[in-house]
Formats: sequence, structure tokens, C-alpha cells
Amino acid sequence: MAPPAPPTPPAEQEAAPVELTDQIAALQRELDQERQHRCRLEGELAESEQRFYRSAELNPSGVVIHRHGLIVYTNPAARELFRAAPEDPINGRPIFDFVDGLSRQIVAERVRRMVTLGERVPLIEETFRRLDGSPMICEVSAMPASLRGEPAIMVVFRDISQRKRMTQSLAEERERLAITLRSIGDGVIATDVAGRVTLLNPVAEQLTGWTQPEALGHPHAEDFENVNERTRPPVASPVDPVLATGGTVGLANDTLLIARDGTERTIADSGAPIRDARGELSGVVLVFRDQTEKKRLDEELRRAQKLDSLGLLAGGIAHDFNNILTAIFGNISLARALSGPDEPSSMRLLEAEKAIRRARDLTQQLLTFSRGGEPIRRPLQLALLIRETLTFALAGSEVRAELTLAPDLWTVEADEGQLGQVLHNLVLNAVQAMPGGGRLEVRARNVEVQGAEPHPLPPGAYVCLTVIDQGSGIPPRDLERIFDPYYTTKEQGRGLGLTVSFSIVRSHGGSIFVDSLPGLGSRFHVYLPASDRPARPASPAPQQVSSRHGRVLVMDDEATVREVAVAMLAHLGYQATGVRDGAEAVAVYHEARQHETPFDFVIVDLTVPGGLGGLETLQQLRRIDPAVRALVSSGYSRDPVMARYAEHGFCGVVSKPYRIEELGAALDEALGGPHPGSAEPS
Repeated sequence: MAPPAPPTPPAEQEAAPVELTDQIAALQRELDQERQHRCRLEGELAESEQRFYRSAELNPSGVVIHRHGLIVYTNPAARELFRAAPEDPINGRPIFDFVDGLSRQIVAERVRRMVTLGERVPLIEETFRRLDGSPMICEVSAMPASLRGEPAIMVVFRDISQRKRMTQSLAEERERLAITLRSIGDGVIATDVAGRVTLLNPVAEQLTGWTQPEALGHPHAEDFENVNERTRPPVASPVDPVLATGGTVGLANDTLLIARDGTERTIADSGAPIRDARGELSGVVLVFRDQTEKKRLDEELRRAQKLDSLGLLAGGIAHDFNNILTAIFGNISLARALSGPDEPSSMRLLEAEKAIRRARDLTQQLLTFSRGGEPIRRPLQLALLIRETLTFALAGSEVRAELTLAPDLWTVEADEGQLGQVLHNLVLNAVQAMPGGGRLEVRARNVEVQGAEPHPLPPGAYVCLTVIDQGSGIPPRDLERIFDPYYTTKEQGRGLGLTVSFSIVRSHGGSIFVDSLPGLGSRFHVYLPASDRPARPASPAPQQVSSRHGRVLVMDDEATVREVAVAMLAHLGYQATGVRDGAEAVAVYHEARQHETPFDFVIVDLTVPGGLGGLETLQQLRRIDPAVRALVSSGYSRDPVMARYAEHGFCGVVSKPYRIEELGAALDEALGGPHPGSAEPS
């Protein structure tokens, strides 16, 4: 048995309760401190929440706090944005009631990540729904929050619907402006107040050769270089005067824009100020248009008007002048026929005849561009005509020709004589441009014009004839006038060759134009409509009448022409009677038939001032005698009736002035040709 414990001293028995009491007191003090700290924190939290609520109440942005998907707080701005009336409850409603249906799944995922991962949602755009169901595009940010110690999510948003509409409108306006600038046919360059480029539209890029990225920020003068077309000094851009005056300024006429690659274009231009909303000058807009084609067409019109004016003059004098020449030409040729070749006068008459031929050729050139005339067209193969013309035109010249002809060259509908005159004029012009000799190239090829060529031709098939010389070229100041009547730079030139060529080509439905640079020669291009009709072989010689006889009625209003025609016909073996107009011709013809002495042939003048002309006379004669044979004559050889005489019932044609040999050949061909039949003239 264990011995009993020794007794506790009295001092130790009193220490134990004192130590426990101190521990309890210390614990109590800690609890009091913790309680005070908690109270202080609760006070600070309450004060913080009060500050938050006061701030949220005054915040112009909408503020919503939701917990577990249910809204627990909305500030006044949020209620206003949701269009909530005072009595409309929002707190307690699911947050997804105000989220657009298409976005709910995305929003739910964001909420989950904020709750579980504590992520914040940066500023994004989201579509909310108001209480009335209308959409509202908002700028939204969200973050995890704590409300009364419990986790929550705070959403801050503002309505940007109006801003989006304005942004969209601005974008649409910019797009419309961009479309407009791309669509218009004018070049547009905008600058700032320092004259630096801020915009080029596509047309401006094309005309200047600068792209917008390359030109932005450059001084406008670097991209918009202008010179005077005639004198070549630089032309000031309208930008500087606009900046100086604040008004609209235009460029002078005859201004050339020199592109980045050196291409020159005639332009029309104007500059106008750009002003901001306050009316302050903020830049200049420069609008310019390529006038090169318009100017060329204007020149074509001006040239055509000149030709028409000259045509009125030529047509007015042609009839009378050719009647005079007919009397002279006919009498000289008759005198030569009556005199022997060995007589001294025969040589003088021959020289006089040559002079009359030159006068006739000059008259025919004038008549070529008189109004109303038409070429006598037939299907023609150009190759033979080109070779024959070159052989004749280059005889005795030091110029050598090189031909390049397409082997399958299309035919053209043309007047062979007129077209030969065009080619002869172009070759003669080239020879004169190379007085010391040189190489002349003549090319002919088939082309399809698509409608975008640099000449006024409708789309279709054409034969292009090109004449190229190695001369000194044509200065720009002369180039635009070379087709003008009587304009020439040659000492011995009359200024009609190219004018006549221009008129002939135009009357054939074609076009002629020239490319030339000083020192590099000239290229003349002639475009003629192609024909699908094959060229006819050379016509056989007209049937020769072994012995000329018969009665011929001559109608002409000029007594001298009648007299010489009757005399020439008598010398040819015919019995001829002359009358002065169509009415007398009808009466004499009718009387001869009644007396059984009918006329075998009638020669009628086409134009009788104040009387019955040749066409009307033939119509009346055919009522008397449907088988009447008639030859039409006129001093205006380009009249449409002369060009299409068979369509009007005539057997042949003879143009004034004519010689006895030409009159006889015309009668032989008409009498030996097909009978016109009994059809009424068209």
C-alpha cells in the first residue's frame, strides 16, 4: 500500500485560482477587442456601403447588383434606362429577364467564371432588353462584389444606342461618299490648309498616276503638275488661290495635266474651300475632268462645221462654174477633134485642155466636201488600189515605199476614185515631209473597233490604212489644224489635200486622224467600214458601137452647154436637139413620138433653177414612154442621184465638165448596157 501524499503547502493552494482568473480576464479582453474590431469593421462596411449607394444613386450609368442570378439592387439610372415606372418592380427579378435572348448563354458563362474564378468582364458591348421589350445597345463592365458579406456581381452599363446609330450613320455616309467618289467621272483631290494631300479618288489616281497612300501628306503641287498647252509654262494650281481668298477658283483654258509617267491630258479644273462646322477654312477640294476626248470631239465638230460652211459655198458655185467649164472644155475638145494632130493649133489646144483638167480637179476637190453629196460606192479591194497609187505618186521621188498588207484584207464599200485621191494626198504629204528622201511605210490591216478607241467610230469591223513617214513631224500647234480648209505650212501647198481626204473618209462612214511628234515623223490612220460583199472583178470594156447614129435630146438650162453638147454629139454622129428645161423636153419628146421620129436617147441636166429638173423630167417622160433611155448630167457631181443613178431610172451618168471623148464613152456604155425596163423610178 502506497504511502500517503505529502500535504500541500498553503501558498500553492492559493496560486491556482489566481492564475485561472488571469487567463479568463485575458480571454475576456481579447473577446472585447475582437468585438470592438468587428463592430468597427461592420461600421466601416456599413459606411462603405452607404458611400457606394450614395455614389451609385448619383451615377449616370446604370448599376445593377445581382446575387445567384436575382437582382438585389438597381440604381435610378438603371431604372431609367430600363424604362421602369416607380411601381414597376425590378429587384428580385432574374437578371436574364433583361438580357437579349441571343446573348443569354454567353452572359451565363461570364457569370459562372466571375463567381468561380473571380474574373472581371472588361468593357464590352451587349444588347439589353428594356421592360417594354425594346432593345438597348449598352457598353457594359462587370466584376465580382460583396453585398452584406455575401458574394454578388455588380454590373455597370450605359446606353450607347444613339452613339451606335450615329456611328453607323457616319460609316454609311462615309461609304456613300466613297462610292460617290469612286463612281463620278471627275478626279477629286482634297488638301488641308497647308496644301498637303488628304484624299485622292480613283479617277484622280488614274489621271495623276499617284495612288492615295503615296500622295497622302505630300504637297499637292507634286501630284498635280499643270502646264499651258500652247506656251508650255507651268500653270498655278487653284489650291493656293482658294487658300488665300477662301473662294472658288477655276483653271485657265488650254491646261495640260502632266501625269507621273509623263502622260499629258487636257483638263478642266476648279478648286473650292472646305469649311468645318464653325465655318473655318479647313482645306481645299480640287475637282478636275479629263477634257482630252471632248476637246478632240470639239475639234472634229469645229472642223465639220467649217467643212459644212465651205460646202455651202462650194455647192452654190459648183453648178454655174462647171457649166462654164463644160462650155470651155467641150469646145476645146471639139476643136481638137476637128483639127488635125499636125496643125500648130493642136498643141495649144492640148495645153488648154490640160489647164482645164486642173481647174476641173480643183472644182472636184471643192465638191468633195460640199454638203449633200455621196460617193459612188462599190465593193473594193484596197491592195490593188494601194499598189497602183503608190507607183503613180512616188514616180520620180527619192522616197522608197514599204508595204505591209494583211493577206486576208477585208473589202470596203468605197468610191475608187475618191479613195485613190485620199491615198494619193497622204502619200504626197509624206513625200513633201521628206524632201531629202526616206522610207514611207504603208500598212493595211483588219481591225475590230469595240467602241473605246480614240476616234468617233461605232463598234464594228474596219480596214485600217496607215501611212507612216520619217519627216520632221508636226508641231502641236499645227496638229489640230491640219485638216482645216486652206491651212498649210508648205510653200507650194494649197491647204486642200488633207481637208479633202478628211471629207472623203467621213462621207464613207470612216475616220482619219494623225499621231505625230516633232522630230519623229507622222502616222496617218484611215479607218473604213469593212464590207461583207466581195470585190467585183474589173468590168469589161463597154460595148463599142461601130457606127454612132440616132437622135438625142439634150436638156440644159445653160445655152452654151446646150450648144457645145449638140455640136459634140453631131461630131460623134448623132442628130441632136437642145432644149432649155424639163417642160420643153417633155413637150418636144412627146411631139417627136407623135410624128414617128422618136428620140433614141435623152441627156438631162439634174438641176434647173426655177424649172423642171432632170429627175422630175425623167418621171414625166416615162409616163409618155416607159422605155425611155436617159443619161443624167450635173455640174454638182456629188448629188445623191448622181451616185445612185440606176436606182432613179437613168442608164448612165456624165459629170460636168466633160470632153467629147467622155460624152461619147458615156453614151456608148449606156446604149450598150442593160435597158432600164418599165419600172417607175424610185
